Amino acid sequence: MSSLPNFENDLFISYAHLDNETLSKEQEGWISLLHDRLSIRVAQLIGDKGVKIWRDKKLQGNDVFGEEIISRLRGSAILISILTPRYINSEWCLQELNAFFDQAGDSLQVGSKLRVLKVLKTPVPLDRHPAKLQGVLGYEFYEVIDPETGRAREFIPDPDKDIRYWQRLDDLAWDVKALIENLPRDDQPRPAPVAAASGLSIYLATTTSDLVDRRDEIKRELERRGHIVMPDQDLRSLTGEKLRETINGYLQSSQLSVHLIGEHYGMVPEMEDCSLIQLQQELAAARGDDETFSHICWLPPEIAPKDERQRQFIARLQDSFSSHNGSELLQTKLEDLKTIIQQKIEKRLRTQPVAAGVGADDLKRVYLICDQMDDESIEPLTQHLFDQGVEVILALRDDDQSEVKQFHRDQVSICDGLLIYYGRAKSTWMMMNLNELRKLPAYRGSKPLPVKAIFIGGEATSHKDSFRTLEATIIRHYGDFSPDAIAPFIEQLKGTKGAQP
Repeated sequence: MSSLPNFENDLFISYAHLDNETLSKEQEGWISLLHDRLSIRVAQLIGDKGVKIWRDKKLQGNDVFGEEIISRLRGSAILISILTPRYINSEWCLQELNAFFDQAGDSLQVGSKLRVLKVLKTPVPLDRHPAKLQGVLGYEFYEVIDPETGRAREFIPDPDKDIRYWQRLDDLAWDVKALIENLPRDDQPRPAPVAAASGLSIYLATTTSDLVDRRDEIKRELERRGHIVMPDQDLRSLTGEKLRETINGYLQSSQLSVHLIGEHYGMVPEMEDCSLIQLQQELAAARGDDETFSHICWLPPEIAPKDERQRQFIARLQDSFSSHNGSELLQTKLEDLKTIIQQKIEKRLRTQPVAAGVGADDLKRVYLICDQMDDESIEPLTQHLFDQGVEVILALRDDDQSEVKQFHRDQVSICDGLLIYYGRAKSTWMMMNLNELRKLPAYRGSKPLPVKAIFIGGEATSHKDSFRTLEATIIRHYGDFSPDAIAPFIEQLKGTKGAQP
């Protein structure tokens, strides 16, 4: 049974059977591995062992596209299409895709997201994608090693050989989780949508193949921090005025745009005389920079343009870039870029107008500290705090410890609440952060101390059971997260006067 009572299956995987065949009898098929791993990862993220994925394991051959497939599609919440050259040449696969769209009807879209996810195992030119999927962003499980010829190499589905496979699988699992949680359920009221005010709307420009992994890394971190990352469609499917209108629409609704400029010039859209990368940068520059918007253009330190057009574009950018309110042209390490993005976000959050219905004195900010091993464990906790109208600011992850320390000092000096999550970290990590609590008066000056709590979660240990302190409230809650555990902290937090930056 699906985790969703309205559906028999959470996911339906549509694929070509040829793509699950292997060159060795000892190997497991690519689709089979994705099926098993996605089932486990989504179950871990939503905390439900009942996640159910269905796919047709029969060789279809002369089978008739019949009632069983129609029934399975009708009873599935989400369709995952595994696009490959064989898939787009398969009448059976295209029938599955079209049948799901037809049956979903008005319920095909959940918020701004489709109930159809596009996975690209092998490169397929965009103009050969099924028309219904051309504007849908895909999860590419390969790297392009020659943009001119389109030659690519698939990620190796082995954790010891290729971390990129697992990162892409995790991205897919998180988006499946979001869809499952936002689909309407008959057995309970639909939760109110989380206000966009919990984070910023950020335009993270489409980039070239040499920087896709770095863009994905930034996107992953921004979304985990509660920000809305755009664009949410494949811009390559648009042309002419529609393309410009779409990009400008995204930019107008954003507070910040980030442009990663690589060594390749990239595709030139139909009816344009410059690359998509250059077009996005120029439209962001035309948007201007004021108290509501700024943009960052970033070049890797080691950049070596591959053709004359890209060399000229970069030269013009370096010669003509200007700013009035915080826009920047950077050529730094990726970690430095991420630090600067976070600093700009924090500044925007402190200065942007508060959402309607939330007065400036009512908005509460909580600075949450956890070990990197617990980044995924805190997701239900941070989501619940956001749902309760609490702004959650997470500690930075950065190689530059001077930047991390400055960010830490800034947050503890302005936050209304300070929450330490103690889960998988070592006891020495906990004791070091307990020492930080004792420094709060020095950071705060004349400002009142924030509401302080230590949330002890994860698996029970003897050290956790015996841990005691008078420096902060102890919340001891093992296992799956429960809103009741954090409720007293939220009540105490909302009873305080908001700290002013």
